[in-house]
Order: sequence, then structure tokens, then C-alpha cells
Amino acid sequence: MSRREEKHLKREDRNKQEKRKKQIRRIRLFTVCLTALVLLAVFSAYRHYKTYPANVVDDSITAFDINLDSMTITWDPPRNATEYHIFYTEQDEKSKAAEKSDSNADAETVAKWNEKTVKSDSIKIEGLAEGVTYSFVIRADNQDYQGHYSGIRNFTTQQKQKIEIDSEMIKFTGSDPFMIDARANTNMTFKSSDSDIIKVDKTTGRAETVGPGKAVVTVKAEETDEFTGDKKTIAFTVYDAHPVKIKGSKASIMYNVSTANCEAVVRVKGSGGATIPQSLAYTGKKYMVVFGMYGPTRIVRYNKDGSGRKVIKPKVSLGHPNGATYEPDRNLLYCLKGQGTAGFTLYDIKSKEYLIGNFDRSCSGIAYDSVRKCLYTTGRTAICQYDLLDFSRIKKRGMVHHDTYMSIQDSACYDGILMHCLSDANDKHGTNYIDLYDIRHDKYIGTISCRLSEVESAIVNEDGFLEILSNGRGDANYIWRTDVNIKLLAKEFH
Repeated sequence: MSRREEKHLKREDRNKQEKRKKQIRRIRLFTVCLTALVLLAVFSAYRHYKTYPANVVDDSITAFDINLDSMTITWDPPRNATEYHIFYTEQDEKSKAAEKSDSNADAETVAKWNEKTVKSDSIKIEGLAEGVTYSFVIRADNQDYQGHYSGIRNFTTQQKQKIEIDSEMIKFTGSDPFMIDARANTNMTFKSSDSDIIKVDKTTGRAETVGPGKAVVTVKAEETDEFTGDKKTIAFTVYDAHPVKIKGSKASIMYNVSTANCEAVVRVKGSGGATIPQSLAYTGKKYMVVFGMYGPTRIVRYNKDGSGRKVIKPKVSLGHPNGATYEPDRNLLYCLKGQGTAGFTLYDIKSKEYLIGNFDRSCSGIAYDSVRKCLYTTGRTAICQYDLLDFSRIKKRGMVHHDTYMSIQDSACYDGILMHCLSDANDKHGTNYIDLYDIRHDKYIGTISCRLSEVESAIVNEDGFLEILSNGRGDANYIWRTDVNIKLLAKEFH
């Protein structure tokens, strides 16, 4: 190899070494720069981690103490957060769509929502609407930085529930076991105030009568996040009775009324020599008391409170007006012309005209059922139902029998329950009686004994309570309001 070639090789070798040195320097510089960048990124991330608030996790947002118009929202506090902005609104299509997107909300989403700010990790939201679903979003901030919005969570306020139930019921010692008809949105429990009168299963509401008297069954519906709780009571009256078929039945006392459990609502007084009250009708606004006994007769009208007394002198003789009743559809007062006879007088209250007529059979009491539009007469041996357009068309039923001789008085009827008044022939001012019949099912229900002097007649007032006209000694004549609710009693046979 020549000297020249040798120099050339040496020069190339030096160039290669110089090139490698430059590459090494560049690699070192790149490594230093990369390391610096990584360190800067780590530092920046660490600084961000230590200073910026983290997001509130969607699944940590929960609601409790949910009421009709408020609820408490709580969440897990993220790092670096010192205050929270709670955005909420009634759920609409837009918030539904945002929730389904499974992404966090943004400023545009919550721009028109309600906003509240707190320092703690819970807040009570008030002034909400009942049974409405609300959408919630939470943003965590601190004193230096604003955080990001959480995803949407939905919660619904409670609905107010109301137990649907009858507040009062009448049963008998002979009633079959029954289910308490109560309806609610949540589970219910049942409790009787007296298991010797009404026994009830706590969870099912199956009840049975045990003995006569009054008891209260309390029904409770449990409270849930969705519904409020509720409590209602049913006042039960259980009469000592076993309803049986009328034919061949013997009277039995189911209840006793006297001045101790009745209220004298009107003291009535005759006029023009007609001083003995014989029968009573009720228009819904007025009492119509018919006075007389084989002599002058008068119809004396009273308001419900006993005021507005007006005496009507009939244009015709009413005979012995033992029975009376009112038919509201034609505004007619029916008045029997005798005890145990078939004659009657119709008084048109509006036109003040009178019409004389006859039933197909003799009777002593008369009753119009304004609920079922039926006319009945009662006598010693039978109850007769008449067609209002043809009094010759009748349906006949029997009567129960009493141990002693009874004087037959007037009767009343309401929603299929007929009340037949009787007085002891030997002691009319002593214990009197009212026999109760379920006309629709041809059943005798039982007898109410009355210590109110001579029971002449009865009506059922607008609240369903039995009222009795009594003929006392002298002028001590009253209309008494009892605590027997015929409207409730009729429901037992529907």
C-alpha cells in the first residue's frame, strides 16, 4: 500500500469516528431532552393531580330521605374539591337523551337548569313537585379551578298515596268471614281495637265478627321511596243478629235504643184538637208529622232543626192517620186513613190537592223506598210491595212473630231495608220495637228495642240514620235521632 493510500484510509477512519461521536452526542442530547420532557409531563400531571378538582363519579350520586317535595342528594367527594355546583331540572326529552349517551354533561346541557352551591358532599333540594322525576348533574370546583360536569342521574319524588276504604261498616254476629276491602299502592297491615268484636289477620285483612259492639280496625300502608305512608280507620258496628228467612222466624233483639244513645232533635206539637202524633214522613228538607186519632187531623211541617213550624189543615178527613210516607218523584204525601184498613189519602205538596184511594189489602203502616222506587205497606201478617202505577199488583211477604200481642204502627224503608214499628199493646209507653227486614232477599235481620215511649213512626235521614217519632204522655212528643245507620246496614246486603 502506498503512502498515499494509507493516508486516505486514516482520513476515512477519522471521519467515521467523528461521525459516531456526533451521533452519540445527538443521542445523548435527545435522551436529555426526552427525559426533560417526560419529567415536565410528569410534573405537569402531578401538579394537575394535586391542584385540579377531580370529577364526581356518577354512580356515587345517590338520593335518600325522598319526600313529596324534597330529597337529599349525596355523592362521594373527589380529590381537590372544596365546593360543588348541583344542577337539576325536571326530566325532559333532552335530559333523557343526554343520559342515554352515557357521557358527561356539559355547560350547554345544564345552561337553563336550577343551580345550587354547597361546600359539603350533600344537599337537601326542596320545592320539588310530587311524583316527578328530576335529572341531576354535579360539578366539583375549588378556589383556583373549575372541574368537569358529572353524568346525569335521575331520581323521583314520592307520590302521596291514599288508602281507599269505607270509614264505617255494619256487620252482624252471624256475618260470614270477609276481606276488608282496602286498596293502596304499598303493603298494608291491619289491626283491630277489640278482637272480641272484630278479629282481623294482620297481613291479609281477612276478618270475622266475634261478638256485638263497636270496634275500630286500623289500616296502615307502608312508606317507600316511591309512595308516602298512610293510615285509615274503619269504625265497625256489630249487631247481635243472624239474618234468617222471614217465614217462621221469631223476633230477636239485635240492639237497644233509649234516651241514653239517642238525641231528641225536634219536639212536635199538634193543633186544632189533633194532639196525638200518629205518623212521620220526611222530604229531605222537611219533617211532615200527621196528628189525629178518630177526630180532627192536622199535618204539621217542620224544618230539620225544628224551626219553621207550619200547620196544614187537610181539606178531607185523614181518618186515623196511622201511617205516612213521602214520594219525592211526584212530591206526594201518602197518608193511611185507618189502622188495619185499605184506604189512603194522597196530598200533593206542590198543588195542595188531595186524592182518595184504596190499596188491595188492609194495612197499618206505609213506606216508600226512594232509593229503589218501591212502595210498601205493612200490617199484622204481611209486607206488601205495590206497583206505583197499579195498586192491584202486589208482591206479598210474611212477618216475624213476637211473643206478646203487638199494636201495629207505621213503617219506613230505605235501600231495601224495611223498618216495621210496633208497640206493646199492654204497655205502649214502655218497651217498643222496630223489626228490620231485608226485603230484597226475603230475610228478617233482627229487632231494635226502643225505650222512647210509644214508637209511632220512623224515617231515615239524609245521612242514613234512623229517626223515630215517639208519642209521649201529655205533649212530650219527639223526633229522636238514633245511632243506627240504615244506609250502612243496607250495604251489608248489597
